[in-house]
This record gives sequence, C-alpha cells and structure tokens, in this order.
Amino acid sequence: AGVQAVCYCALLEANGACRRDSDWIFTGRLTIQGPLGNQQWILPIGIHTKISVFGWGLGSDGRLRLIPSSASCADNGGLPSTVEDETYK
Repeated sequence: AGVQAVCYCALLEANGACRRDSDWIFTGRLTIQGPLGNQQWILPIGIHTKISVFGWGLGSDGRLRLIPSSASCADNGGLPSTVEDETYK
C-alpha cells in the first residue's frame, strides 16, 4: 500500500529484461489502497480492546479478519478460515 512509481521499458532483450537501465521511462505514480504489511499486535485475552491499522485509503467500510498464526491470507483461494468465524468492522 502507498504511492508507487510506475516505469515503462519498450526496448527489451529476448529474456524480457529491459535492454539498458537508461531505457526505463517514468510514466507516473499510482496510489495503492490497503493496509501496510507486516503489522503485528499483542492483545490481551478476554477483554475488549482497540487496535490501530495503518495504511492508505482505509475507510470505515473496511473489514478485519483474524486468522490463526499458522495460516496464510492466501489459504482457501484468499478466504482463510477465521479464528472465531467472524470479521470485524
């Protein structure tokens, strides 16, 4: 997530690599919405708590899914099992 540069190279080698570093052209910037990666929280057990999620373009209509630490967000075609079968607003 964040603002990323977009570059283009039209002069390619046979393997698909740009022929020379100087052939890259800056074409613009792109804002990617979503949370910053690798955020971690240590939360108390058995009480309500609040966490802050940092990123770009996050809104009140977003959702948070808690998954087991042994799972991946890519599991089950991007729909991993949740800890309590819930998502949080």
